[in-house]
Amino acid sequence: MEPGQYLQVAALQQRVDAENLIRTLHEKELPASWPQFEGRAVHVLVGPYHQTVLVAEAKEKLKVLGFANAFVTKQ
Repeated sequence: MEPGQYLQVAALQQRVDAENLIRTLHEKELPASWPQFEGRAVHVLVGPYHQTVLVAEAKEKLKVLGFANAFVTKQ
């Protein structure tokens, strides 16, 4: 996984739900992935970003798409 800042969009119980969400985010031109598992949850991330302004832009785009609770996490 490339270093940088990521926005965690969701932690989902079903892999298929994560795959569907990633597909939707890709359609909205967001670089989404699910590189890690924690327990039974699949973490859906958007990024990496290396500039604060790009993180803010992505976070705003996610908010408009209904993901207002996305938060920054570093990998």
